[in-house]
Amino acid sequence: MKTFITIILFLLSRLTGLAQEPHPRLLPGRDADTSQSAGNACLIKKQYGKAKYYLLKALKEYERDGDVKKVHDVTLLLFKTDSAAGNYQSAISYLQQSDRLKDSMLNLIKSKQIKDLQIAYATEHKNKYIRDLKNSAKVRQLNLAHASSARIWTIIGAALLLVNAGLLLRQGMAAKRNNAAIDRKNEMLQHLITEKEWLLKEVHDRVKNNLHTVICLLESQAKYLENDALNAVESCQHRIFAMSLIHQKLYRTDHVKTIDMTEYIPELINNLEASFGVEGFVSFKFNIDPVVLDISYAIPLALIMNEAVTNAIKYAFPGYKAGEIQITLVNDSDQIKLQISDNGIGLSEDPCCTAYNSLGMELMKGLSAEINGVIRFENLGGTRISIIFIPSLQV
Repeated sequence: MKTFITIILFLLSRLTGLAQEPHPRLLPGRDADTSQSAGNACLIKKQYGKAKYYLLKALKEYERDGDVKKVHDVTLLLFKTDSAAGNYQSAISYLQQSDRLKDSMLNLIKSKQIKDLQIAYATEHKNKYIRDLKNSAKVRQLNLAHASSARIWTIIGAALLLVNAGLLLRQGMAAKRNNAAIDRKNEMLQHLITEKEWLLKEVHDRVKNNLHTVICLLESQAKYLENDALNAVESCQHRIFAMSLIHQKLYRTDHVKTIDMTEYIPELINNLEASFGVEGFVSFKFNIDPVVLDISYAIPLALIMNEAVTNAIKYAFPGYKAGEIQITLVNDSDQIKLQISDNGIGLSEDPCCTAYNSLGMELMKGLSAEINGVIRFENLGGTRISIIFIPSLQV
């Protein structure tokens, strides 16, 4: 509205010939003031886009004229505009610029004051020197004035030292408060992490207990079953135990998401050996690299081992023939290779007649696919089952 009125006044003055010079409001120095006023008005009306346009225009004019105070005022308005508009990064930039300009103005004021004091002191000193030349009686007065000035500067120096000491003390206290706040936040985070790990351990413990309950129920049910039904229930017991053992390991260690396979595999195989009662004629050999796997890989791998070793014990050595089962786990850079082999009768050439063509084999294939692994069944002086996979995370 002010700009519009200004233009109308200028046109009227030109038409009537009453003004030979531009209206004062149209002078270059006034354009920046008008833009600043327009930007401020748009800011009040929450027209942030227009406000920023006028304020940037005013800022450019003031920067060209070297008006530090006006540049500071416009920069502060730009900070308020961007803050209200949600442009926080730009707002912070303008706030920092405003602070720097404020410091610059304070430095200029201080420099001017010091310069004025220096000029006043020099003038006074010169006048006293002239008066001393004219009248030696005024020497004492000059000395007294000099002593007074020295005291003033001493007081000023002491005051500045006190101010600096106060600022340093304030900064130190602020830093101490910040460090205390950071320590409190770190303690809270550590508490949350500890609480989360405890909850995960509790979950693993409850899962282990529930699986153990299921095993007990299956064991009770097995007393009334025979033949295929009994074998199916026993197989389920072994599979559930393989998972239960993982949750037991997770509950008893500080790592609630990973399993150390060098400890887990022998314990799993020892349970199968005791369950089937083959200590006398089947021996087990282990070749296990130090491998720590996430639970998402450990459980499928444990179930695959359970199925492979169970099938080897049941079908590889008919008539209680002595034999050997070897379990190998190799960590080859970025991939893991599991191999279960025996020196038994091997797989039948007819897929329809082999004992491995069962739910256990289908389960092994499905579990291998679950971890994006490749599984192979081979006849090499017995049966050899190999699984190769690349875990997305190795610990």
